[in-house]
Amino acid sequence: MEYTPHDIAVALDLSAKTVRHYMREQGIRVGKGGRHVLDKKTYERLLRELRARHASDPSAWSVADAKNRFSTVVTLALTKGPQRVRRRDESVVVLAESEYRRLTGSPSFKQHLLGGPSLEGLDLARDKTPPRDADL
Repeated sequence: MEYTPHDIAVALDLSAKTVRHYMREQGIRVGKGGRHVLDKKTYERLLRELRARHASDPSAWSVADAKNRFSTVVTLALTKGPQRVRRRDESVVVLAESEYRRLTGSPSFKQHLLGGPSLEGLDLARDKTPPRDADL
């Protein structure tokens, strides 16, 4: 039976681009555009390695995967918690706004208004003087 990077991608719910990138990192030549056929032994080894790599941090995404599945990343950030997007040695985090506010201590709009200057002593009574005459 023939195996392709796409078969691994489907099995692990990754993009085929991510699988091909990992294969190149491992020194496996992958042609552009054409089908790359893997033997069963290589397929199973790559499947194990990629499963272990992505199982260690299920909230970590490659930039390519995050781009291709952005709505999934956002949904998981809202329901499961922060999602990390990696690019080489750097990462960014996608998190729900409520979590961001909690971490930064940003006040809500209501708290912002209530924390403003005191209006005590401010005269809010309506001016009873008659209006001026206007020439029409």
